[in-house]
Amino acid sequence: MSYNLLKGKRGIIFGALNEQSIAWKVAEKAVKEGATITLSNTPVAVRMGEVSALSEKLNCEVIPADATSVEDLENVFKRSMEVLGGPVDFVLHSIGMSPNVRKKRTYDDLDYDMLTTTLDISAISFHKMLQVAKKMNAINEGGSVVALTYMAAQRTVFGYNDMADAKAMLESIARSFGYIYGREHNVRINTISQSPTVTTAGSGVKGMDGLLDFSERMSPIGNATAADCADYCVVMFSDLTRKVTMQNLYHDGGFSSMSMSYKAMEQYNKSFEEFKDENGFDIKNQKWERDFSSIDPAALSYVDTDYSKAYLRHLIKSDEILGLQICSIHNLSFYLWLVREARKHIQEGDFVAWKTKLLPKITRRL
Repeated sequence: MSYNLLKGKRGIIFGALNEQSIAWKVAEKAVKEGATITLSNTPVAVRMGEVSALSEKLNCEVIPADATSVEDLENVFKRSMEVLGGPVDFVLHSIGMSPNVRKKRTYDDLDYDMLTTTLDISAISFHKMLQVAKKMNAINEGGSVVALTYMAAQRTVFGYNDMADAKAMLESIARSFGYIYGREHNVRINTISQSPTVTTAGSGVKGMDGLLDFSERMSPIGNATAADCADYCVVMFSDLTRKVTMQNLYHDGGFSSMSMSYKAMEQYNKSFEEFKDENGFDIKNQKWERDFSSIDPAALSYVDTDYSKAYLRHLIKSDEILGLQICSIHNLSFYLWLVREARKHIQEGDFVAWKTKLLPKITRRL
């Protein structure tokens, strides 16, 4: 359904690569809502990607540009004004890339030349874009600029690496430039902090699948999809948000305000439901209610001999946090032992035989 929210408006969408990308969805939604647009991406992305198909579908021009090049950006705005018939009303910055992430460099082992590239592409390009647009008077009074960001700008997200630094800079640019552009030309600038989303760029982040699942469980109404984000961007481009500027707007199903959800706690507790040792020992079994022998005679950790099966069962059944702590220490010790044993048998060449013998023992419940 279309509401004609952008009827008569002109815009530029930076960063549409393929159907997975948020910018692609935004472009489709903007045109559906009545806008005329141009698309821009790097020359390589235009040649190798699928943006030409989107251009044909939406009947819009693709203007190749390196967003880190002021000259290229000047050409994008100049050509867009020629094609669209005047200054634009909205711009989307959906650009981000980290060579360190691609090369799987950890945050404590960054290549600084790569870090400079990350910041230039993912954040400084936004400043260049705004500065060029302002000097060329390329955005109409009351126009709207939106850049896509992520919560890692404020909180530590394992694996997000130097992209977190870039997103923090991006959000700062939106505030600093938002004041100037708003004061002088009534142009509003905001960032949208989107849920983890399966895109070409996002797929390079370590542990992306786990991050998606975790945020889905934590968010009261679930993750926001790329299509959901497109809807939000369109609203931000429209006249319905004329007084919203310099804001970092969370669009993540409530995830950013959560500490622990029921679903996440449920999943967390599941990891302790089957307290097992090498023999498949299940601590919730009633048969251990009056067994005051040590938890595990193998004594892989101190908790195995310091506490009894009966006491541990009591703690778990009573939902005492100490029970979970004991389980964690035991389980981690068991897993470390398991990995050491696996390594030893791989080196000795009898891993398959060892695994075949061990599996029945650790999968049965006592």
